[in-house]
Amino acid sequence: MTKIKTTINKLMFARSISFFGSSFSDFVLPLFIYEMTKSPILIGLQWTVIALSKIIAGKISGRFHIGKTNKHALLILDLCQAISTLIPLVFWNYNPALGTFISGFLIAFCITLQAGYIESTVVHLSDSTEDANNTRTWINANLDKGKNIGLFLGYLVAWLTATYAGYKVAIAIDSLSFLVSALVTYTVHDDSIHELKNKVKASYSYLFQAKTISYLTISQALLSFSIFIFNAGFIYTMKHEFNSPNGAIAALLIFQSLLYIVGSSLASKFNLKNLDHHVYFRFLYVFIFLGFSISTNYYHFILFNALLSLLISFTQPRIISIFQSFSNSTNSRSMGSARASLMAVSGSIGSVLCGYLLSIYSFKVPFLFATLSAFICSVLFLLMTKSLNLNKHLTTEENTNVF
Repeated sequence: MTKIKTTINKLMFARSISFFGSSFSDFVLPLFIYEMTKSPILIGLQWTVIALSKIIAGKISGRFHIGKTNKHALLILDLCQAISTLIPLVFWNYNPALGTFISGFLIAFCITLQAGYIESTVVHLSDSTEDANNTRTWINANLDKGKNIGLFLGYLVAWLTATYAGYKVAIAIDSLSFLVSALVTYTVHDDSIHELKNKVKASYSYLFQAKTISYLTISQALLSFSIFIFNAGFIYTMKHEFNSPNGAIAALLIFQSLLYIVGSSLASKFNLKNLDHHVYFRFLYVFIFLGFSISTNYYHFILFNALLSLLISFTQPRIISIFQSFSNSTNSRSMGSARASLMAVSGSIGSVLCGYLLSIYSFKVPFLFATLSAFICSVLFLLMTKSLNLNKHLTTEENTNVF
């Protein structure tokens, strides 16, 4: 277990630095597009491009290996993100918006592939322990904590850099952070992250092969739909509807990442095995998205986003652990990337719908769609826990590999 903790601590640190860089892309790129175009459709299109990239990555992720181990793959993908981040600078005097779309596409592609290798690593490490379910939840929570610490610091530095030094400097710092992440990943011992020997089939069928996981997959897809409506709509809504300064947007993202840290820390300490509790949490999403739809100023947006961030970060490690309980070290990478890309499919629909509705109606309309989707998501999760007795499956570990 000591060896596992050492590996996870190093990966957590590397993920912190990597997502420090990702936070620059999350903050700088959409704000840059808004200031150039003032178009909600183009902002929504950016999220759609990101979702399309994830779909493609999930489809092909299992067809090839990057490097000999998961460590090599994570390192190489960080280097690729460092290069991809600089693309807007190449297009700066020609078409910076186009460079932004290309950069966002490539970065999302690398992040999705990384998700699969992280998934494979988590399953590999947890399978070597006596209590695989609790170990998976603990690992997921700690990796999430590392990610969210990076996002918290990144949003703060991105806002300060973009405001006082300009977008070009922000992009350069973004690229540098991925290089540092690759350097930290290099320090992880090769034997801590298993060698990639088996070819895996890239298939979405893993997410629908059993009735239980089908309910969970659809529920997560609907939640992704709602979250992407927020992602695609919050900058335009805050700037256009509430006349928010850039500092308010930065505050929203900073509080978001801070509450992510709190939620993931709580998740690592309090492992809620009983999924009935998670049913209640699912229904909380409905009230939060409803709160977005009735907001009257950007302070309300910051408040409801803080609640959303806390809820996501506290519950997601356990939900991811449920998915991982249906995989093994052979198919976990393919399944992890497929799950990420399928969530992107649903999210892209939400992004396009949000951009279209914002160009015609008030911001309240897309967020009401998000509320309805969250309600259906909650009902499906309730039906899953009641009709399929999933609690027993997860607490007894009688059949970890259902395939």
